[in-house]
Amino acid sequence: MIDPSPYQQRIKKYAESTAKGNQLSRGIGQGRLALVIAILVLIYFYLTRQDLILLGLLIACIVALIVLIRWHQKVSKQLKMDQALLKINQEEAAFLNGNQEPFDPGKTFVDTNHAYSYDLDIFGPDSLYQHLNRTASYPGRSRLAQVLNSPAESATILQRQQSVAELGNRLNFRQELLATARQQPDSKETTDFLRSWSLQNPVISSRVQVLMYVLPVLLVICLIALFTTHHSLLFNLAILLFLANLGLLSSQQKAIKSELLDGDQIDRITHQYALIIRCIENEAFASPLLRDYHQKLVDHGKSASEAIHHLSTLLQRLDSINNGVVMIIYDGLCCYHLHILKSLYQWRQVHGRHVSDWLQVIGEMEMLNSLANFHYNNPKYALPEIVSDPKWEFEQLGHPLISGKERVCNDLTFDHFQYIILTGSNMSGKSTFLRSLGVNMVLASCGAPVCASSAKLKPLPVWVSMRVADSLSDHESYFFAEVRRLKTIMDHLEKEPGLVLLDEILRGTNSDDKRKGTLAIIKRLASMNAIGALATHDLEICNITNSYPDILSNHCFEVEIIDQQLHFDYRLRDGICQNQSATFLMQKMGVIENS
Repeated sequence: MIDPSPYQQRIKKYAESTAKGNQLSRGIGQGRLALVIAILVLIYFYLTRQDLILLGLLIACIVALIVLIRWHQKVSKQLKMDQALLKINQEEAAFLNGNQEPFDPGKTFVDTNHAYSYDLDIFGPDSLYQHLNRTASYPGRSRLAQVLNSPAESATILQRQQSVAELGNRLNFRQELLATARQQPDSKETTDFLRSWSLQNPVISSRVQVLMYVLPVLLVICLIALFTTHHSLLFNLAILLFLANLGLLSSQQKAIKSELLDGDQIDRITHQYALIIRCIENEAFASPLLRDYHQKLVDHGKSASEAIHHLSTLLQRLDSINNGVVMIIYDGLCCYHLHILKSLYQWRQVHGRHVSDWLQVIGEMEMLNSLANFHYNNPKYALPEIVSDPKWEFEQLGHPLISGKERVCNDLTFDHFQYIILTGSNMSGKSTFLRSLGVNMVLASCGAPVCASSAKLKPLPVWVSMRVADSLSDHESYFFAEVRRLKTIMDHLEKEPGLVLLDEILRGTNSDDKRKGTLAIIKRLASMNAIGALATHDLEICNITNSYPDILSNHCFEVEIIDQQLHFDYRLRDGICQNQSATFLMQKMGVIENS
């Protein structure tokens, strides 16, 4: 991983700016308090003395207070951003130092029936998702999960690789995007509500629309005539028209109340998303995928952030109906809130269908931001070369969730469709090696770098049977669940090639039955377009490679007993495992007696 010093430098920078911001904020707060006291004192003395100098000082103090309030808002906004940036860099430094992993682990995305995510620890504590995740909005969190669960096509992977490489060098933008997204938490419910609300298409009836224009015009004409002629009949007519306007408003009270009930929630959600969108809009990108996302935000006459700001303004104006004085005057004269309601409906007609696109862009950018951060933190990881031939080449392949100080990497090559029979004693590294293959394929299929010094591969669907869960609710045993998983794998291999990783399968039956079943599975894999590895403790199974020398090969992890201690080097070797450790370990721990 990268040296944490760049983050340490930023921690120092934002700690200083946060301290200065707090000091300035306190100073402005004290100044506001002093001005309020001064204004109250000046009002008292002006009312008692009627001195024009005091009036001038009073006006000056009021203006100064307004300036301080606006300045304080600006300082508070920047202080909040600096505090978020400080926390982001503290988290990254702590993460790189191995002290903690403070990011959302994505527990809600755990699916025990998924083709590989449960077996490979893609979600949950200490998972790949937690390792990668630098999202803060629900669209970002869910999009990152979707990408990890769904391998992409080669063209999409190449586009993402370009985007990840570009964003990897934009530390300021990436952290600004994350800090902005953290300002206001959201949820699946809020985003679903926004999508649903934006697609509603309510309308004001044509009769009401005619009256909301005609009645105010008649009232203006009547008032002009009244001031000109001072005729009492015109005064009575003006009162009737004023009341008619209020009556027309009352007829739409239910629709306005409905918008007000939704408006507060919509305003908070859209305000937050507008800040994220503006952050993206203000950045110029070079890679085609990022340019395409950027274009989606500015491709509808006005930018997405401007449209959302306009929506926020409409909602605030509509909310003023709760002020009785404003409502009576404004609506009595010109049906003000009916015109605002109409503008709100028109906003949805014009922009509502684009809201899903805007949320998609937020999700995509946060997802790419996470992958780019992973790329930045691991500069020695390689963006794999994507090829069309099913030949894989890895140099120094390792597991990205293992610390670089402890990780042991291995070279590996698959020539065309080749399958490995992997042997080794317990704790020798077989399962970790299988997971390394699977996790790195998932990373490659996302467009992210892989934990290898170089890599060349053809993206393939991943199928894993390592940690199959039984189901009490479905009255399904572990063995049946595993067989069902194997059936699913075989059915998919009939349709397309895949990476298949199997770890000690058929554990729920006796040794002979297990051996026969495992050999039958291997023969089936040898006849299909499968790449991958099967780990086993049964050394007799390795003899099957003699029947398929061009497809099957034996590899192993060895263990040595030196000075009555087990030594594992976790190095992948050709051939069949020669040394076993179970008996020695049980003897050493006193489980069984030495023979």
